[in-house]
Amino acid sequence: MRLFHSALEKIWLGTVSFILISTLVALVLSISGLLTTSAIVALTIGAVTSCLIVWRVKLATASSLPKDTLVWQSAVAICFALFTLRAFLWLIFLKEDRIAVLSRNNLGDLPLHIQYIRFFSHGAPLWPANPIHAHSTIGYPFGIDYFNALLDVVGLPLWSTLIVTGIVCSLATGIALYRWGKAFGVAGFLFSGGAAGLTFFKTGQWIDFQQTMDWKSLPLALFVTQRGFLYALPAGLLLLVHWRGMQAALPSTRRFPFWLEWLVYASMPLFHLHTFLFLSAILGTLCLAGNERRHFLTLGLAAFLPATGLIWLLTDGFHASSQIAWLLGWMAPPGFSVAYWWENFGVMPLFLLALIAVLTWQRNRAALVWVVPAALLFLATFFIKFSPWEWDNTKLMMWCWLTILPFLWKALLATRSNVVPLTACVMLFFTGFLSLWAGLGRSEIGYEIATSSHVRSVALVVRDIPILEVFAAAPDYAHPLVFSGRRLALGYHGHMVGHGLSYESEKAAMDRLMSGSEDWTLAAAELGVHYLYWGPSEEKNWPASRKPWIESSPLVAAGEWGELYRLTSPESVPEDLAPSLETPRQKPMR
Repeated sequence: MRLFHSALEKIWLGTVSFILISTLVALVLSISGLLTTSAIVALTIGAVTSCLIVWRVKLATASSLPKDTLVWQSAVAICFALFTLRAFLWLIFLKEDRIAVLSRNNLGDLPLHIQYIRFFSHGAPLWPANPIHAHSTIGYPFGIDYFNALLDVVGLPLWSTLIVTGIVCSLATGIALYRWGKAFGVAGFLFSGGAAGLTFFKTGQWIDFQQTMDWKSLPLALFVTQRGFLYALPAGLLLLVHWRGMQAALPSTRRFPFWLEWLVYASMPLFHLHTFLFLSAILGTLCLAGNERRHFLTLGLAAFLPATGLIWLLTDGFHASSQIAWLLGWMAPPGFSVAYWWENFGVMPLFLLALIAVLTWQRNRAALVWVVPAALLFLATFFIKFSPWEWDNTKLMMWCWLTILPFLWKALLATRSNVVPLTACVMLFFTGFLSLWAGLGRSEIGYEIATSSHVRSVALVVRDIPILEVFAAAPDYAHPLVFSGRRLALGYHGHMVGHGLSYESEKAAMDRLMSGSEDWTLAAAELGVHYLYWGPSEEKNWPASRKPWIESSPLVAAGEWGELYRLTSPESVPEDLAPSLETPRQKPMR
C-alpha cells in the first residue's frame, strides 16, 4: 500500500512539474511566436525535468490526520473516478454535425479557452494581444491554455488533448486532495452544497439544485470550466502539503528543493490569480505566526519580483480595471436574507464556527495558523469583491473551504463515534452529492454550441491569414472564428464584463460598422478591422444592416457558413491570398 501511495504521489508531482516546466520554457523560447521546434524543445525539457524531479523529490511522508478505513477510501476514489471520466470524456463531443459540451457552465468558457489555445498555436507573439478585445493585451491567466497550445503545435488533435489534459490533471487533483485532507477532503470538494437540495425530499425531483444558487457545485462550476484550476489545484495543494510538512518539522520536507517551491509559487499568477492570492495570504500568515519563518520570508521575497512582473503584464501595467472593491453581502439580494445564506451554504458556517471555537479552546496554534486566515478570507469574500465579476469570489471561497476541511475532520469528527462523522457528512455533503450527479446527467445529450461543418470551413478559409489580423464579427461566444483562434475586434460581452474590460466605445464603433452607417469605414479604422465576417449570427444581431462592404470590398470566401470580406489590403497579407481562399461563390446574404 505504501508503494501504491508513493506511485500516486509521483503522478501528482510529475503532472505539475511537466506542465510548469514545459510552459515556462516555451514562453522563453517563443517571444516572437510559438513554433513547432520550440514546442518540441519545451515539451522535451519539461518531460526530462519532471522525470528527474519525480526521481529526486519527496514530499512529507506522514500526516497528522487519522487514517481512513478502506471503505471510505474506496468510496471517494470511485466517486472521484466516475466524476473525472464522465466530466472529461464528454467535455466536448460531436452530435451529428453539431459541437456539444457536457456542462452548461462550459457553453461560454470552453470556446474561449479554445480561442486562446489556437491563438497561441498559430504564432501570436508575447506579450500577446487580446483575441477578444482588439484594443488591449491579454489579461487572463493563460498558462494552462499555453500548455495545450504546445500540444496543438506539435500536431496532436486539440479535442483529444483537452480531454486527456482534463483527465490527467483531475487524477493529480484527486491525489492532491486525498493527500491534503484524506477522504473527507475529497468529499468536501466533490459534494459541497447548501440546503437548496433539501427540496428533493418534498418533490422527489433529482436535479442540479445548486445550478440556480450562487454557491454552485465546485467540480462543475469551477474545476471543469475554469481550466486554470486544472493546474492551480494540484500545484497549490502541493505547496500546502509541503508547507504543512515544514510546520510539523517532518524530515522528508527537506528533500523538496527550494527552487521548485519558488517556481511553483512565483509563476502561479500565470496560471491562476485567485490561487496566487490565497497562497500569498497563507504564506503571509506563516511568515508571522508559523514555524520556519525565515524560510517563508525568503520565499516571499524571492517570489516578489517575478510574481509582480506577471501580474503587471496580466493587468496591462496595472492599468486594467480595478479588481478589488467593496461589495457588502456578496451576491445576496438587498437586505439580510437568512433563506439566501441557508439555501447556498446550509450548515457549513455552523461547522466552521464550531471548529474555530474548539481550536481556540484547545489553544491549538498549529491548526489555527491555517484555519484563521482561511476563515477570515472566506468572510472577506462577503464584503469585498476580488474580481470584476463578483461571482468569481467563489474561486477564493473554494480554497478557503478546502484548507479548512482536514482540520474540521481531525478536530471535530474523526475522534467521535461512527454515528457523528456519518451524520456530519450527510449534513454537509448530501445535497452536493445530488447536484453533482444530476449536473453530469446530460452526457449523451449535451448542450450544442456550434455547427462542426461551419467551424471546419471557416478554419480552412482563414488558415493563411496572419494571426494578428482583426476580424469584425458578432459577439457570439461560440462564433466559428473563435474556434480558429482569430482575433476579434469585440468578443462576447459576458467575457468583457468577467475580465473587467471597458468596451462601450468599441461596441458603438462595431454597431456603426456592422449596421453599415455612413461612416462605417471610419468605424472599421477605429477598431483596426481588416476582415469582416457576415453570417447567421451577424444577420441576427444587425438585421437592418445596409451591408455597403458588399459593393466596395473584395469577397475572400463564401459558403453556407457566411461570407468573409477584406476591408483593407494590409501588406502582411500575401497577394495570392484571395484566390487561394475563395470557394465557389454563392449569393451574398442580404
